[in-house]
Amino acid sequence: MQKIIEPPAGYEPRQLNKGMAWCPYCGKESLFGHDSRLNNARCMECGISERDFYIRRFNRLWNDKTMDAFVAGAVKSGRKWNKPYPWEKGKEIPREEAGLLKKRVVYCDSCKREFTATSNRRKYCENCATEIRRQKLAEYKRKERKQKTKPKAS
Repeated sequence: MQKIIEPPAGYEPRQLNKGMAWCPYCGKESLFGHDSRLNNARCMECGISERDFYIRRFNRLWNDKTMDAFVAGAVKSGRKWNKPYPWEKGKEIPREEAGLLKKRVVYCDSCKREFTATSNRRKYCENCATEIRRQKLAEYKRKERKQKTKPKAS
């Protein structure tokens, strides 16, 4: 856990429109540059985004208007943050290791083959899912046609 350093008593964010703000991770007022890939502002030293809770708290960036003005100030300053992201150093981190995609091995309810599921709803492998979806749609259409042809009781 990284230590959070609060600004000195009476700190007032003055140069937000120029891309300067208090960075609680660096412990000082830092320059922020524009990250064009994610369209946000990042501390030029530690790389933390302006979306971080403590950055927003200490610099009063709670409403969207001030946040957009801060990012625009970082763009206007001409500083660009183009360092590699943590998953780009060396080799790429697989999505499941990065916590973006949880995979688990399950068995298809239809053919009993093993496959990796990315959600708890998946019951069938891709081949069986297509076939079962087609069968259910046909059954639904059949019921719909049957209801249309039934004479209504008066």
